[in-house]
Formats: sequence, C-alpha cells, structure tokens
Amino acid sequence: MLHFVETATPPETLRQAYLDGLQEPQELYLEHLVSSGRTWRYGQVAYAVANHGRLVEFFVAASHAEQIGALFDAAMTASGARSVLCKSFDTQLLLAALSRPAEVTPTGLLFRRVVDASFASQEALTFRSGSIDDVAAIARLDDGFFDGVSEIQSYVKAGGLFLLSVHGELAGCGIATPVITGRVDIDVGMWVAPSHRGKGYGSHIAAYLKHHYLCQGLRPICGCSTANIVSYRALNAAGFTSEHRIFQIVRHS
Repeated sequence: MLHFVETATPPETLRQAYLDGLQEPQELYLEHLVSSGRTWRYGQVAYAVANHGRLVEFFVAASHAEQIGALFDAAMTASGARSVLCKSFDTQLLLAALSRPAEVTPTGLLFRRVVDASFASQEALTFRSGSIDDVAAIARLDDGFFDGVSEIQSYVKAGGLFLLSVHGELAGCGIATPVITGRVDIDVGMWVAPSHRGKGYGSHIAAYLKHHYLCQGLRPICGCSTANIVSYRALNAAGFTSEHRIFQIVRHS
C-alpha cells in the first residue's frame, strides 16, 4: 500500500527535479499556493502539495513513473484534495489527473512567450522606481488590487515597484517579483489608477516591464484570470501571448 506522510516542505531534490522538468516557468500564483499549502511525501519517490482542498503540485521521480496513477490516487486520499489546479505544461500532473473522466475548467491564462520585445516611450508618460514615500499615494488610489499597504511596501523593498506618471500625475504602477529565487523568471503585473483607466496605460506599463527585464537578461512572464478580459487584452497589446492555461480538474467518482 502506498502511504503518503505529511511533511513541512517538499523534498528539495524532488522539488528541483519538478521545476527543472517543467516545459515553461512556474506560475507565481501557484507558487504562492505551494508556499502556503500542506505537503505530503512518499519517501524520496513522490510528493504532493494541497491548499484548501485543491492539489496544486504533484511530482513522481522518473524511476517510479509506472506508478504515477497509483501514487496520484494515494496523494489525493492523504491530502483530502477534492480537485486539482494544473498548468497545461505540467504534463505529469495532467496525465495523472486525467487518467479517468473529469470535469476540466480553464481558470487562468499564462503568458510565457514574448512576440514583440519592443517598447515605445511616450513624451507625456514617464517611469521611475517607486520609493517608500510613494506607498501612501498608491494606497489612497488603490481599489483592491493590492493586499494593503504592506504588499506595496514589499515591492518597494525588493526593487520591484515602478511608477507611471502622466504629466507628473500618478497614473499607475508596475510590479515585478522573481518567481523562484535564483532563476531568471520575473512575474510582472500592472495596476492603473481608476481615473486613468481605458487609455491604454496598462499595456504601456506591461510593455515597459517586459523591455526592462529583457534588457537585464531576465525572462518576464505573467498571468491573469480567464475572466479578466481587460488584463488579457493589455498583455497582448504589450507584446505577450498566452499559449498555456491553468485548469481546474474535478475527477468523476
């Protein structure tokens, strides 16, 4: 009988093998779910991470690939997960989760390819790095994008906050976060102040971040909900394209 036991974190060797084996970089949203989730392991063979009833990561060493189906079933039982969140490029988890009939719903759009690396500056629009003195101004205009002042401060401290001004007035900002420490992938996002929306500033911010990190030899990536049509269009206009999805998978009993 395959028996998973709960552990504090995924086995480091297996986690690195998992990340190295992905066809595309890890998604920041799922990385947050992994970091705040609960982990179960089967020796040095397999591990699984669940967060609030959803399996968000699963990996089996190549030496035990023939047991993927059985190990997946055991991990679901041990974790109590009722559904799976899976990146479309996570082929091992897709294989396991879809080994029997299931309901599959796309919930996220993942942008991993840049089709236009350029950035066209505009005279009236200027960017600068954010400082701690900018936090209060952003917080006053924020309508729920940020999770409070502490999140804005965290971007400042990490050097990942960039302010867009229009004729000297704060119009929005770009945010950037390394997905995995030591890797080249940088998750980028944008927020536009309510009074400045509908003017193309979101795509301008995303294009700036894209160009900024490409020039540093890093890889800008991003994602958004399938329901967020505004972000989808802005990221497309900024030169990104989405060829991958996050799926929610609920297997039939």
